[in-house]
Amino acid sequence: MKKLIKNIFLFLFPIIICLGIIEFSLRKVPNDYSYKNDYLTKNSGEIEVLYLGSSHIFFGVNPEFSKYKGFNLAMTSQDLSLDWKLFNNFKDWKNLKTIVIPIDYISLYSKLEYGIEDWRMKNYTIYNDISSNKFEDHLEIFNGKFSDNIKRLKNYYQYGKTDIDCNQYGFGTLYKSSVKNDLISSAKIAAKRHSITIDSEKGKRAYIDNTKAIENFIYYAKKNKINILFVSAPVTEYYSNLTKNEQLYTTFSFLKKQIENNNNCHYLNLMNDSEFNDGYFFDADHLNNLGAKKFTIKIDSAIQNIP
Repeated sequence: MKKLIKNIFLFLFPIIICLGIIEFSLRKVPNDYSYKNDYLTKNSGEIEVLYLGSSHIFFGVNPEFSKYKGFNLAMTSQDLSLDWKLFNNFKDWKNLKTIVIPIDYISLYSKLEYGIEDWRMKNYTIYNDISSNKFEDHLEIFNGKFSDNIKRLKNYYQYGKTDIDCNQYGFGTLYKSSVKNDLISSAKIAAKRHSITIDSEKGKRAYIDNTKAIENFIYYAKKNKINILFVSAPVTEYYSNLTKNEQLYTTFSFLKKQIENNNNCHYLNLMNDSEFNDGYFFDADHLNNLGAKKFTIKIDSAIQNIP
């Protein structure tokens, strides 16, 4: 029996060592999550405007075009409860004047772990020190195909290609105006994915977690004399026409209550802004780089007009 155990150990040991080296090497490949964490660890005290949220902000706000010292902390499928956890990773916000928080159709009912992008949770666990109960969220090698991870290693260590797809301000750069997508078909896909059964167990849990996060932000902001600007990002009419009234009503009823009860909360609604024609969109509910510039400038104007 002892001999069998010894043989198994001798067989597994080099495999474990090899996997450990691969895991270590994968974590050294720079990516959007590690970049944003490193940047704010060093520079959070200089930030005047912080943009939070999911892909609508990640690809929709480019602080390069802002007159303020800003940073885009948003990421694809990042929910508001994750925004709050990320925000608390950085303690030095001494120059922060405005926190920009998205309030869109899906904002209060989105949870990363409930969607098709749940694999992204490993990035928050590994690179942002946010806890997860799922074992696979703690290791790169258990996420994605093994061949894809080997390709990532080759691209970085042989060709110097990182996994960073944002600019120095945290803005996602992949949604170019030169790429033309079918806005009508993408509207159907996105609206279906974003429409939630709001009285389901998951719908209720998401609403509780996200509204609690917003209340936490409001409390922190009041305490530290910071303004909160809620924004509804532009979407195409193809997408807007497919949204559910009930989900919209509960979302904006909550928002209305926060605006009425907190004098540091303000709202910019560009969801159906006619200035954003189809040429400003990458798909039905995401702006392209031209739309992002326009959206950023409009947010700047709204911040300027806060009393």
